[in-house]
Amino acid sequence: MKRVIWLFLLLSACVLVVVSCSSRSSSPPPSQSEEGYSRIYERRALTVSVKTDRKAISVAERVILTITVEHDEKFTVEMPSFQNKLGEFTIARYNVSDPRLTASNTVVTTHSLLLEPFLAGEYVIPSFKIFYWQKSDKEPDKQELQTEPLTITVRSLLYGKSEKPDLNEIKGPVDLPLRPRWFVILVVFLLLAGIVLALIFIHRRKREKVTAIPAVPPHEIAMKEL
Repeated sequence: MKRVIWLFLLLSACVLVVVSCSSRSSSPPPSQSEEGYSRIYERRALTVSVKTDRKAISVAERVILTITVEHDEKFTVEMPSFQNKLGEFTIARYNVSDPRLTASNTVVTTHSLLLEPFLAGEYVIPSFKIFYWQKSDKEPDKQELQTEPLTITVRSLLYGKSEKPDLNEIKGPVDLPLRPRWFVILVVFLLLAGIVLALIFIHRRKREKVTAIPAVPPHEIAMKEL
């Protein structure tokens, strides 16, 4: 019986090794995209940060434009009116955060624009002006801060930079995908259970043969009766 137990433990260890080796990571490697723009503009009472998440995208992707405005709480800031379009980009979503007062008595507001292209090509996020003035002025003396234009490259999904698509070589046979891990575990467990039950049955049959009383031949029984 001890041999059966040791064999069971050995087979269990083999199952764990097989399952761990058969598992493969299905998640693709993370894509490396180009870093976006980051521009900072400063004036006497105003600081503006303009950022994009990428400089180049495909025609099926989008660009996030983030404008962070920080100004003295004694000043009023007037942002440009962003409607449905920004240059050749379509504004798919436009969010404005609630003004946040910092410990240095400045007010921070974040404007987030999700920009969507239509065709491949060179897109330009145009420059825009931000006006600011002191709240205490009876007649506002508006000052302005102007940003720089930013160029975004939008690539085609079909051809990329070449005029004609590049034809890839024919690949060889592709391996069939592995079955789910739970299926492998179930099959191996059933096989293992069958082997263990068979060994137990064989072990019991051997014990029965050893302990069984040998049958008395008929001629010996007749001699005893005489």
